[in-house]
Amino acid sequence: VSPAGAVGIGQLLPTTAAFVNQSLGTNLHLTVASDNIRMMAAFLGYLLRATGGQICAAVAAYYQGLTALSHVGVLPVSQIYVRDVLSLRPRFMGS
Repeated sequence: VSPAGAVGIGQLLPTTAAFVNQSLGTNLHLTVASDNIRMMAAFLGYLLRATGGQICAAVAAYYQGLTALSHVGVLPVSQIYVRDVLSLRPRFMGS
């Protein structure tokens, strides 16, 4: 659990998990690793759709929140987060 209250592998806030469960019509649990991963993937998919498929914007919204992204743009701290996350992307892409 992070200092902000984010839980598990996906570091999801309980409010985000509730949103995802409501959207999916599921009862996934933050503390179950496989459920947390499913919620993380579903939420990232939602953010990709909400940002018109813009990967950098979706990752920034995952970190700082979609509302903050919409109102103030990508925060400097989020720029670092996006850079760090996307730098790992080649490790998970097929060669």
